[in-house]
Amino acid sequence: MTADATVPHRTTTAATPDVTTAAAGAEAPADRIVPSDPAAVADSLYYSVSHDLRSPLLTMSLSADLITDALARLPEAAGGPVAVALDAMRHGARDMERMLQALTVISRAQRRTLRPSRVGMQTILGGHLVISDVARLGAVEVAVDPVPVLELLDALAAGGTLEVRARVEGDGVLLDCDALGAVVADPEVVQHDTSPLALLVGSLQHHAGTPVEAMARAQVLLERQGGAVHCAGGRLRMRLPLARTGE
Repeated sequence: MTADATVPHRTTTAATPDVTTAAAGAEAPADRIVPSDPAAVADSLYYSVSHDLRSPLLTMSLSADLITDALARLPEAAGGPVAVALDAMRHGARDMERMLQALTVISRAQRRTLRPSRVGMQTILGGHLVISDVARLGAVEVAVDPVPVLELLDALAAGGTLEVRARVEGDGVLLDCDALGAVVADPEVVQHDTSPLALLVGSLQHHAGTPVEAMARAQVLLERQGGAVHCAGGRLRMRLPLARTGE
């Protein structure tokens, strides 16, 4: 007699792949090192330094003020070395605050929301003395957020009339402003052939809080839009990208 062998039923279940994990792995494998963006890291550092150092700086300033008030009740301490040291401390704190503010200005320019659009040169140069051989220059359109450009031109004009030479060259409009000598008193700055940002970075202590800082800010804002700002021979030069047909 042969016994019937009962064969157990085996159910095979197909493995369902984890789509989310697979997709994430395809984008960023576990063994892959993704390089950071040096410019983004530097910008984050500027922002962090300019903000995080303000608290200890404020503590220093307030401490100096409290000690000064206490010394005021001691006539014999007036004009002494401690008073001189406290005055130097306050001066150094103000100097540091000025430099931190410059870092904040540049960091905010990197983060500022820009709204590039087609803008006629009449809007950009209206109110200034314009010298140009370009026919109907006012109708020429550039592709920028006009606010940073207008702010820089107004700063250079310093409440007066600014002389601007304009020409179209390649895919941009070049503006040449002879105002550096009037706005920037330092003759060394006027004669430099470099960018405002390079000047500011080269000597933050010397240029923070000066018109160089404002020009460096405008440089950052314009370069983000494909433009440029440069100092040469006592003149400030700007390049604004032309609006393309169909934009």
